[in-house]
Amino acid sequence: MNGLLWHLAGPRLLLARVGDALTEGRSVVIVSGQSGFQRQVGVQFAGALLDLGIPTTILPGTNGMTPMDELLVATNTVTPKSRSVRDFCERNPRRVFVVNPDDSARGREWHAFLLEFQHSARQCAPSERATILLTREVSDGEGSQGSEVALSCFCWDEAITRPDVEALAQATIPGALTHGTLRRILARTVAEIALSDLALAVDLCGLSKAELAMPHGALLRLAAAGGWSMENLPPKIWIEGKRHPHPLAVALANDGRRQIWQLIWEAQAGILLPWVEHYRRRYLPAVARYLPANNRDGLPRDEFEVGTIAHFLRTFRPSDRHLLLFERLREVRNSMAHCEPLPYDRLHACIAFVEGFK
Repeated sequence: MNGLLWHLAGPRLLLARVGDALTEGRSVVIVSGQSGFQRQVGVQFAGALLDLGIPTTILPGTNGMTPMDELLVATNTVTPKSRSVRDFCERNPRRVFVVNPDDSARGREWHAFLLEFQHSARQCAPSERATILLTREVSDGEGSQGSEVALSCFCWDEAITRPDVEALAQATIPGALTHGTLRRILARTVAEIALSDLALAVDLCGLSKAELAMPHGALLRLAAAGGWSMENLPPKIWIEGKRHPHPLAVALANDGRRQIWQLIWEAQAGILLPWVEHYRRRYLPAVARYLPANNRDGLPRDEFEVGTIAHFLRTFRPSDRHLLLFERLREVRNSMAHCEPLPYDRLHACIAFVEGFK
C-alpha cells in the first residue's frame, strides 16, 4: 500500500510542493499525524529524501521542548530568540525536517507553531487549500527590506483528500466484485467514513462486502482493538483544511450508529441518484407508448419519475418485462429519497438486475 500511496493525487502534489520549496532554497518542515501509519509514512518519506541526497532530519516531537528549540538543537543552530526563525532558515537552506509527534498534545503544539506561518485560507488557491496547510515566506520581523528568508511548512494530514481515499479503496477492495457501480459505492463509503486516516481505510477495505456496506459494528471493534473509548478518544484529524472528530470517535458516540448511517447514505446517494436517472432516461423510450402524454399535474411523460412509470406499467402492462426494472429503480430511489441506505444484499440485487437487463 505504501507504494500506491505516492501515486495518489494529494501526496504527489505534496511531493511536488516540497520539491519546489527545496529548489527555491527553502527549508521545509513536515509534520506527520499521530497514528502509527502516519508516523511510518513520515519515516519512509525521510528515508526516500535521504536516498536522493537531500539533507533530512527526523524529529521525535520531544515533550518539554518548544518546536523552535527542537529545530535548533537538531541543527546545532545557536541564535538570539528574536531572530531564531530567520537565522535558522539562513543557516539551514534546502533541508527537510520530518516531525513525528509522539502524542496528540505534542502534535497540537507543532500545529500551533506552524500556524505562525500560515496564509489565510482565503488567500490560497483551492488546490493549495485542499493539500497544503501552511506555507509562507518569513521575514525577520524588523521591517528591514531584502531580508526575507523562506520556511515552508507542510502537514502530512493535509496531503490526503477524500478522492485520494476513494482511489485507494478502489484499488484495495478485493477484486471479486463484478459490478463497477457496487465497487464505487463501497469505495465512496470508505472515503466518507475514514476521512484522512489511510490505515483505517485499509482496515475497512478488508471487511466483508456486507459488513463494509454497514460498518458500524466493525468500527466499534477497531476502536476497542486500538484501546479507544469514550473516556479515551482518538485525536481529531485534518482533511481538506478542517479538523474533524476521528471516525472511531464518531462510532463510539451515543448517536454513533446514526452518524455512520448518515455517512453511508451520503456515499450511496452520491452515486445511486445519478445512476437511477441514467437508467430512467435509457429505458423510458421503450415504454413511452404505454404512458400518458402528461400526468394529472401536467408533467410531461419525459419527466415522469421511476415510481410513476412503474405505476402506469403495473396498471396497464403488468406483464411487461420493463416493470421489474422500473420497480428496482424505484426501490433504490425511494431509499435514497428517505435517507435510508440500502444493505449490501439489496444493493447487489438491484444493481445486478438493472445493469444486466437486456
